[in-house]
Amino acid sequence: MAPGGAPARSFVVVVLAVIALSAIVAVAGTKKALSTVDVEEELDAARAAIRRAARQHRRGGGGDVGSANWLRFYGGEADYDLLSRVYRNPAAFYRSYVEMERRFKVYVYEEGEPPILHEGPCKNIYTIEGSFIEQLELMSPSDAGGGVRTWDPTRAHAFFLPFSVSQMVKFVYRPPSQDRAPLRAIVADYVRVVASRHPFWNRSAGADHFMLSCHDWGPYASRGQPELYTNAIRALCNANTSEGFRPGKDVSVPEINLYDGDMPRELLAPAPGLESRPLLAFFAGGRHGHVRDLLLRHWKGRDAATFPVYEYDLPAAGDYYSFMRRARFCLCPSGHEVASPRVVEAIQAECVPVVIADGYALPFADVLRWEAFSVAVAVGDIPRLRERLERIPAAEVERLRRGVRLVKRHLMLQQPPRRLDMFNMILHSVWLRGLNLRLHQARCGNLVWHTRAPTKVKFFMWLAEKGRCLMADNLSKRGWPHHQTCSLCTSNDEDCEHLFVSYPYTIRVWRMIKGKGWVGIGIQLPAEAGLELGEWWLLARQGVQTSCRSAFYTLVLLVYWMVWKERNARVFQSQSRTAGSLFALIKKEVVVWKEARVFKVLGE
Repeated sequence: MAPGGAPARSFVVVVLAVIALSAIVAVAGTKKALSTVDVEEELDAARAAIRRAARQHRRGGGGDVGSANWLRFYGGEADYDLLSRVYRNPAAFYRSYVEMERRFKVYVYEEGEPPILHEGPCKNIYTIEGSFIEQLELMSPSDAGGGVRTWDPTRAHAFFLPFSVSQMVKFVYRPPSQDRAPLRAIVADYVRVVASRHPFWNRSAGADHFMLSCHDWGPYASRGQPELYTNAIRALCNANTSEGFRPGKDVSVPEINLYDGDMPRELLAPAPGLESRPLLAFFAGGRHGHVRDLLLRHWKGRDAATFPVYEYDLPAAGDYYSFMRRARFCLCPSGHEVASPRVVEAIQAECVPVVIADGYALPFADVLRWEAFSVAVAVGDIPRLRERLERIPAAEVERLRRGVRLVKRHLMLQQPPRRLDMFNMILHSVWLRGLNLRLHQARCGNLVWHTRAPTKVKFFMWLAEKGRCLMADNLSKRGWPHHQTCSLCTSNDEDCEHLFVSYPYTIRVWRMIKGKGWVGIGIQLPAEAGLELGEWWLLARQGVQTSCRSAFYTLVLLVYWMVWKERNARVFQSQSRTAGSLFALIKKEVVVWKEARVFKVLGE
C-alpha cells in the first residue's frame, strides 16, 4: 500500500457520505415544468442582436459604434481601428457583453459542504479558483434582474458545479502516493448526486454545466465523469490542447498568483513609458518543465544588463516587479503545464508578454486578438529569442503596449467584481459557449419540418432559409443563364434575403397580413427587424401567443411560398399580380389549408 493511501481512502469515504447526506437534507428540488423554450427564446434574441452587431463591424460602423454607452464600455477609446486590432469584433463583443448583463443567469448547486465544495484557495498560485467560487457564492441571487446568480434553476442558462480540485488535492491527496483516483471519485459522485436530485444535467447531458479549476490536475479530475469531460464546459487554467482542452467548448482561465489575495501594489501603480524601460526582456523563475529548462540553459546569466534571465537568484538591488516595470518584453514560458501567471503580471506591468508554449489556448481568445498585444514564440525558437525580439522596432513595441493597456482590465481580479474584469470575462466566455448550445432545437430549418404544410413547401422553405433557392446568386455560381437583377424590382441583385426580407413587394404583403391581425400586434416584420430570414423567424415567434405559434410557422411557409410562385410567374410566364391581389390569393389558400386541417387561422 502506498504511504498515506489508507487515510486518503478514509477521507474520500467521508466526503462522499457528506455529499450524499447533503443531497438528502437540501432544499427540495424544483418540480416546475422545465421551460427550455423560454430560456432558448432569450438566447435566440441575444444571438440575433449579436449577429446584427457583427454585421455593423463588417460594414465599418453604425449601430452601437461610437455611442455614449459604447465609449464608456471601451474606457473612452474612440479609435475604432485600434479596437479592431485588439478585439476580433468590437461591435459583436459590446453587444454580446450587454446581452449577457441583461439576460445571463447562473444556478449554483447547493449540494455538498466545504472544504471540498463551495470554497477554494484565494491566495497564491490557485487564487482564481477560490476567488471565482467565492464571488459567485457571495452574489445575492436575483430573479428580478441585476445579478447573474439565480435561485430558480428553471431560469438558468448555465449551472455551476462548485467543487474545488485544489481543495481536493489539499485535503484528499496524500503524497508521496501517486494515486489520484480519489479526485475522480469525488467529482463523479458529485455529478451523480446533482443529476439524481435535479433534472437539468440529464436534460442536456451536462452541456449547459460548467466547472472551474486552476490546479494542474483539473483536466484529470474532470475525466472522472465522462459527460463532464466530453460535454460540459471546463474552465481551466491548464488549457493545453494536447491534453484534451477544446477551445470551442472549454474556457481558458488566466492564471494569477496573489500571495496575500490582493493585486500587488507595484502592479497597480502607473506603469513607466517605453523610454523608461532599458531592459529588452526579463525572466526569473524555477526550472520547472522542459521549456524553462531550455530557456535557462540558453539565456541564464548571459546579459544581466539588457536581457536578464534568472533562476530565482535576483540581485539584491532589484525585485521581481521592478524588473517587469523596466522591461519592454516579459518572458512567459510554460512550466510543468502550459499556463503561467507571468502573462497576467506582465500585462499589469504594461510589459509586452512573450508567450513561449506549445498547445496553449490563450484566455478570452474568442474575443481578443492576442497578436495585437503579445508575442508568440515557439519552443523551438528559444535559441533565437533575443534576435527575434531585437528585430521588433520601437514603434511596433509601442503599438503592442497600446493593446496591453486596452486589455489590462480584463485580466484584473477585483473584489467585488467590476464590469469587464477577469471574473466577468470568465462568465462571458461561459455565456458565449451557451449561445452555441441549443437546449431546444429551434433553428428555422428545424421549425420547417414541424409544420403541417405540404412537403414541397417545407423543402422550398428549408432551401430559402439556407439561401439556396435557384435565383441569380446561385445560378451565377453554377454558371447557368440568368438575369443578374431581381425580376420583380429590376434594380437590386437577386438573392433569398432580398426577395423574402427587403423587397418592398414582400413587405407590403406582410403589412396587409399584420393588419388582418393574424400575426400579433407587436410583431416586427422582416425588414423592420433588420434581420436575415431565419433570424427574423426565430425572433418574430416571440410576439405570437404560444397557442398560435404552430399556425404562425405554417403561415410563414405559405406566405413565402406564394411570393416564390409570384416570382416564378414573372420570370417564366411574364405574369404579375399586385401585392393586394397576392394577399387576396393568400387568404383563399389559408381557407383551403384550414379545410385540409393544415392549421387554424390565427386570430380566430
